[in-house]
Amino acid sequence: MSDLFKTTVEMIVERNGTSALNKKQTAVELNIGLTKIDELLHNGELKFKKVGGQYRISANTIAEMIA
Repeated sequence: MSDLFKTTVEMIVERNGTSALNKKQTAVELNIGLTKIDELLHNGELKFKKVGGQYRISANTIAEMIA
């Protein structure tokens, strides 16, 4: 894992207070709309876990998409 990648992950976690972001937080980090987030989730382009019925996207996954 490169230093830039680690720094990006750390910044995402710091801004959001968690390493498992919801759809709205993910949309803000990626600067895209919720509709696009839904498309990415449903076509498998965005890895996620479901926790309590809610989508959670890891800071690592978001950093990978930014890179």
